[in-house]
Amino acid sequence: MTDTTARFRPRVIDVDAIQWTGTNATALTEFAGERFAETAPEDRTDDPDSTAALLETEHDAWFDLHVGDWVVRRCGAFEVLGEEEFADRYESAPLPAA
Repeated sequence: MTDTTARFRPRVIDVDAIQWTGTNATALTEFAGERFAETAPEDRTDDPDSTAALLETEHDAWFDLHVGDWVVRRCGAFEVLGEEEFADRYESAPLPAA
């Protein structure tokens, strides 16, 4: 323990992520399993631009996916991030050796 002020930063955590392109449903399903679902055009009444959804882990609720959004898996938990927020939080990292 210390009686002086110190500065801290979050630990760097590598995450796995895939960007929703609107045409890569098979890849998203392989990545997120049943947590991913495409949205039929007739079901897009609340948000016509939403083309899919992800069951997010933290809130245990379905979040709309728009083309360009990222699905992030960190420590087994899934979340949706927009392009800008994803770019602010993450940078490219090398894949682990096979």
